[in-house]
Amino acid sequence: MKKYTEDELAIIWLNSFTGLEYKHKSEIFKVIRNKTEIKKVILSEKERIENMIGAEKFNTLLSASNKTYLDFVLSELESKGIIAVTIESGDYPDVLKEITCPPLVLYAKGNVKLLKTDSFAIVGSRKSLPFSVAIASE
Repeated sequence: MKKYTEDELAIIWLNSFTGLEYKHKSEIFKVIRNKTEIKKVILSEKERIENMIGAEKFNTLLSASNKTYLDFVLSELESKGIIAVTIESGDYPDVLKEITCPPLVLYAKGNVKLLKTDSFAIVGSRKSLPFSVAIASE
């Protein structure tokens, strides 16, 4: 199993909540960064975080702020051969950090050192309109 720093573990934990918007994940990470006891930090910042994401999502974060949940997330990644490259990782592409909203985590298989080499990207919509699909296929 890959060894992650405390900050990387916090980012992986936070990014596992698919119901949270990126902007909220980014703001919450600023609150929990460099902290070892996430649950205490979340409780101490309850009002701020709850105002940001709502009571239901806050309670989900709180109930999952434990080692058992994080171990589950990490074992799922490992069982699929996936390496989490966080924005705090040395292998995270510097050029990606320069965009307005860089992803907190890149999920990779294979040689993550390649993320630091020259590359290209294909950008597209996950939910294309039928009209757009028809135009693109012409």
